[in-house]
Amino acid sequence: MARIEGSARSILTGERTALQRIDPAHGYKAPTRAHYHTIDEEIFLLKGRFTFDSKQWLGRLAYCYHPAGTVHGFRSAVAEESWFISRAGRDVEFDFEDNP
Repeated sequence: MARIEGSARSILTGERTALQRIDPAHGYKAPTRAHYHTIDEEIFLLKGRFTFDSKQWLGRLAYCYHPAGTVHGFRSAVAEESWFISRAGRDVEFDFEDNP
């Protein structure tokens, strides 16, 4: 799981913005199953490299938007320690998809 270094939640909408860190050198393992969320998810990568599909890699200053219901993470990998800001509506739940 990503380590949340700091976060804030809107008292009006419940949306959460968080600074997160994932580091394979400290035991982080990327998800191995495809999943989706019932909320929108935005990621702005500050440092590092990772992918959700093992084809398109996100690098420094990359932006990724997953609208609610978008299946992703079916071939995730993290190349190095990565820091990113994530924004998600309300609570983030993982709904797994066995046949993406």
